[in-house]
Amino acid sequence: MQISLSDKFRTIPTLIILALLSLVASVASSFLFGDLLLPLTAATLAVLFVLEGGRRRIFSIAVPLLAIAADLLIHGTLSYLALEATVLAIIIAMFFLQGSKAECSFWLALAVSLFVLFAMVLVAYQQTGVLELDAFLDYYIGLYKEVEAWFTELFREVIASSGDAAEGIDPSIASTLLSTMASIIPSMIMVFGFAVAGVSLKIFCRILRFLSDSESAERISAWRFALPTPLYVAFWVAAALNLLSGLFGTTGMFSIVVLNVYNLLLYVFAYMGIGVVVNLLTSIFKKRSLAILAVVGAFIAFSSLAIELIAYFGASVVFYRKRDTGGKNL
Repeated sequence: MQISLSDKFRTIPTLIILALLSLVASVASSFLFGDLLLPLTAATLAVLFVLEGGRRRIFSIAVPLLAIAADLLIHGTLSYLALEATVLAIIIAMFFLQGSKAECSFWLALAVSLFVLFAMVLVAYQQTGVLELDAFLDYYIGLYKEVEAWFTELFREVIASSGDAAEGIDPSIASTLLSTMASIIPSMIMVFGFAVAGVSLKIFCRILRFLSDSESAERISAWRFALPTPLYVAFWVAAALNLLSGLFGTTGMFSIVVLNVYNLLLYVFAYMGIGVVVNLLTSIFKKRSLAILAVVGAFIAFSSLAIELIAYFGASVVFYRKRDTGGKNL
């Protein structure tokens, strides 16, 4: 997908501004804000990659190298944040030029998840001084046991202070709750990756659309997030299996896998559902700001229930629209 700049912008000054913005965001990310500025860094760098395509890639090479050098100066050692932002930017630019937005989101989420895993390995190495799988597992198993002991004791104190209101509550529930939370860590890492991907792509498309001419802006708007049909089926099957697993109290590896698949797809379809619900409420309230406020209020008031309802509603509506339009992007 080739992009042409708007007549309001000149190529070289625009590239210079993007390069400076990417570099400043990268340095600020390494120095103060950590992963909070990762989407902005990756998005601006990806815009730079796209706009500098077809010419000598001076800024596209210089900015990542300068960002990595700045990491070395700030930390004294190589930080992974500049490298992570560069990898994400390459994925965004590559799939934008030739690929789907859903595929781009998947690979971005996977890349972020691998960097999270790398960070976990790095933390374990810093604490143990040993770079081995057994040392990695022992460190996090020990950490889990410490958290479990603290959480169980806290739970006992809450029950004791509640008096008759907590009568009959088994303190061992604390261990069960913590075990359930620990079992969904793999999917939550992917959900975090998907969130980073979503924010990065939003910023990328907004910046690129702002800089582009009208014809290019239309092509950018047409690059939409559309999932293949098998994922809709997988979501409903995972939801059914997760429900049955909860009803019958089944445990084991299969239940953990089902829970993680369901949890991951739940947030993916909730992301799609937000757009569906906001558009529906906009048609009712006649103001998009009120619709967004209503959705945010629902998340605050009902939390996980709102996420599930929006995911189910979004999956159903988008699937039927997809079927009625012959599987075209919506």
